[in-house]
Parts: sequence; structure tokens; C-alpha cells
Amino acid sequence: MEITFKADADAIRNAFDVIRIITPMGVTEQGEAGFLCSVGKKVDKNPDGSPGPSDGKDFCWVYSRDGTRAARAEFPITDVEGDGTFAYPVEHIETFKFVNGELTFKVTTDADANIFLVTWSYGAGAGTERASFNSLRLTSLDKRFNEATNHHTYRTSILKEALSGGKAFLASEKDKNAKDEYKIINVYDPTMDKSGKGDGTLHSTDGYQRFYFHCEQFKGRGLQVHFDHIGHLEAFLAKCGPEIVICTGSDMTYAMTPDKTQVFGFGKHTKPALEYKVLPRSWDKVVLLVKDREFLVQQLRFINAELPKDRDKVKIEYDNDAAQIRFRIVAGGKATSLPIDVERAKDPEGKEIPGASYSHDVNVKQMLGLFEGVKAKVVEFRMFLMEEHGGPKGGAGFRTVDEFLLDKEGKVVGGSGATPDPANGVYQCKVTRFMPSKV
Repeated sequence: MEITFKADADAIRNAFDVIRIITPMGVTEQGEAGFLCSVGKKVDKNPDGSPGPSDGKDFCWVYSRDGTRAARAEFPITDVEGDGTFAYPVEHIETFKFVNGELTFKVTTDADANIFLVTWSYGAGAGTERASFNSLRLTSLDKRFNEATNHHTYRTSILKEALSGGKAFLASEKDKNAKDEYKIINVYDPTMDKSGKGDGTLHSTDGYQRFYFHCEQFKGRGLQVHFDHIGHLEAFLAKCGPEIVICTGSDMTYAMTPDKTQVFGFGKHTKPALEYKVLPRSWDKVVLLVKDREFLVQQLRFINAELPKDRDKVKIEYDNDAAQIRFRIVAGGKATSLPIDVERAKDPEGKEIPGASYSHDVNVKQMLGLFEGVKAKVVEFRMFLMEEHGGPKGGAGFRTVDEFLLDKEGKVVGGSGATPDPANGVYQCKVTRFMPSKV
């Protein structure tokens, strides 16, 4: 079998740049790995069944697959003779970074003679020939992807922001004793949370810390992503436009561009979602407004830098009369931060919430996690006493509430009078980060 075609170097690079987020596994006795390439004519139909702009045109689809993930991309080709599949060796795609213009490919396959060659050339005689292997050892994702259901459209920028924040609150991948449910990010919808309270909220937890990212754009769009796949999904989203579509197959969840030219599949989580729970705001005894978040973070980093590497406990002290917070090291050294000015928040009727002074031991890195990544200029910082609600004696719970507007480019929209504008891709996002004290 012989296949020849021409393609633009930029289009080839872009396609391989998508699928290379997955390193393909070795499939031959020698451990050789490669990307499956398939040459053929595209079927492109409009919603009404009429031919789309690319229907019947020649394309090359490229695929990558490891044990639990798969990806697909495509590029247009011309002057095509023949069709079929071939394997392109994984170690040689870097070459495409250094060529421009039109490339001419020739694929020679003779399985009986064990001949598998991929040759391409460009310009005035430059080119390369690579030995490959039988492409029958590789598989695409097309059949199961085409059978997938429950298609939901997400704003790429919002999903990226939520995943980026949520993954930090999951159990460490190195923690072999952590329950699997603490390594899953859930976006709740009514099928996952029968109470409906979690609809539209992305949630993650390690069993102690908690992260909630609520956005109307997530409502009715359930999703589960295991920690193992979050980095790959983020890498895929970085290559997509303002919207992506996510659907569910028999063994994989698929994310794709609306035109299906880029697809990423990852292992579907089959266990029920962790029950959605949120701690009532009515529990909070002290509600403060932090208006200089950067200064607070700076003081926390100072204290953290003074701690021995094997220590993480510091003391947070709030003086209600002075309306100031300090952080101190009380074990493993001595250090005190500068005072951080805060304001007492007001209730819905505009009355100042009285509050009370407190002092608790906390994990400094977890406290940093409450404030790092916050988008709003003014952050609510709330505290409640855990022992009043069945928790350990002397324990406290801390949380920040971060509300902001995010546009389709992932930029925070602010200024006087700024309001959500979903029609133009501007959504209200509300992020709550929670941590317990150390007792």
C-alpha cells in the first residue's frame, strides 16, 4: 500500500501539538510508540443534514493513546493518492518545529515484507525517511466517541479557572491511603445531587479542606474528573477556543471543540459522587473583610519562610478591638508578622457584625491556600467554632469567600456597575475555600 499527500507544516504542528499532551504507550515487542495517522475524506454535516463546508474533503486525523486517555486532532491535505492508516514514530515529531511551508508525504506499507516507511520532503530537496511499524497495533477513539451522549457546553475560561483552584484541595497523588473520593473533582448537577443545592458548583476536598466554585454556567452540566487526568485536561483546554463540549462515552469522558476538530478523552469515573455538603454561614462567629490581600499573603509567606522545613503550624491571632490579624510561630522558632488591618463585615441590614477576638493554631500552607488565587479586591474571611457543631474541642473552621466576574477570555471584569452578562460571556463566579484549624 502507498499513500501520498501534501500538507501545510503549521497545520501539522498544530495537530500534533494537541495530541502530544498524551505520551503514547509502547505497542511493539521493542517498546516502540507512535501516533496513529488516518488519511481519508471527512464527513461534515450541518444540523439539518446538509453538507458542511468540509464535507468530502481530504484530511489526515492523528491520534494518541495511553492506558486511560486518548486524543485526536486533524489537518487538511491535498493532492491525495490512496487512503488508510500509518504510524508516525513518537520520537520524531519534534522535526516539524523546524520546517515551514508545504510538505509532501509518501507512506509505504508492505506488512508481508515488514516494510513500514514514512517519507516527507519540502523545499529544494530537504526531507527525511523514517522506519515505522504496523499501524494495526494502534487504535483510534472514533467509534466510542461517536456513540457518546449527554453533551454539555462549557465556557473554557471558567472551567480552567475552577479546575486550577480545585485541584489544590484534593488529596495528594502521593497519598496512597487517601480514599479515591478525595481525588475527584465533581461538578454537581441534579443527577449527582438530588437535593439540587449543589447544582452549578464544582467541589473538591481532601477530607479536611474544601473548595467550592459556583457559577450559573455550570448548572445542569455534571462532570467528574480524577486527579490523574486534571493536568492533561488543563493542557487540552489551553489549546481550545472560548467554548468546549463535554460528553460521556461507555468508558471515557470526552472534551472537544464545538467543531470536533480536537478531542481529548479520559477515563470515566464510575463511582457515585461524594455527597454534596456545605457548611452553613449561620455558624460563622467572626466575619471580616480583607482589603489588602497581597499584604496578608506576604506576611504569611514571611512566617512560612521562618519555619523549619518539617513544620507547618503557626498561630493566627485576631484582635477584635484593633480589627487586626497577626501570625506567629510558637514552636520551632520565634517570629511574628506585621499586623494586618481588617474590617468587620456588615449584615444584610447594614449593621456591623460584632465579632470576637480569637487565637488558633493553623497550617500555614493551608491558610495561604485560602488567599492565594483569590480574584476579588475585597475578600470575606470567616471563622466558626467547630466544637459548637460536633467538631473537636478548641477547633475552628476558616473560610474565604471570593466573588468576581469572569469574561470569555478568562479575565476578571471589574469597575463600578459591572454586572453579569452571560450573552457576552461574562459570568458571576463565587469561590469558597475552607480549612480547619490544627487541634
